Amino acid sequence: MIYTQVLEHSLKNVRNEKDKEQLATIFRQVVGSIVILFDPLSPIAIARLLNMDSKVVKIRLNHLRSVLEAPDSRQPIRLLHPSFRDFLLSDKRCYSRQFWVDERATHEMLATRCLELMSGCLGKNLCHIESPGTLRNEIDDKTIDDCLLADVRYACRYWVNHLEKSRRRIRDEDAVHTFFLKHFLHWLEALSLTGVMSESISLITTLQSLIAVS
Repeated sequence: MIYTQVLEHSLKNVRNEKDKEQLATIFRQVVGSIVILFDPLSPIAIARLLNMDSKVVKIRLNHLRSVLEAPDSRQPIRLLHPSFRDFLLSDKRCYSRQFWVDERATHEMLATRCLELMSGCLGKNLCHIESPGTLRNEIDDKTIDDCLLADVRYACRYWVNHLEKSRRRIRDEDAVHTFFLKHFLHWLEALSLTGVMSESISLITTLQSLIAVS
């Protein structure tokens, strides 16, 4: 009941029903993503991940300071109360369709956005290293951070997990297939640069389990 009041209060000054539904859609995209992310992201990183205007994200978050902690645009957003996540993901507790977050659909949306983001950002020799034999520990962390922003690092590490949670199957010539044809080695390079190359085997194993067999 308290959460319902908080959410309804965030739309209290919106009279036009069309505008209210538009803001509710933004809420489900932004806050829905926040509550199911595998690692917290800052408001600016979430805006980039969702391909949204950072000002729009900031305004939505400003209305929810009683349930979300967002110190500034570059600090990770935290839930003040873990039960808020449970509330939003339950259609029995969050009975308003304006605010209820469809967990499977949100995972699918994030998987899609991760693939789109990586497709636009990944490429050969991401950090412009002069010598191909350079070891990971010889590359300055700031160089990696500048070349692989937080949203791109998140996408590289967790897109497979979102895809799995969405229960979407991989098929010939779909987005995953197309991504791998162009960026498979670039993706592995990004995992290596960000220090999580060891996770690649389990990620590929998960992808194999998602292939649709006809």
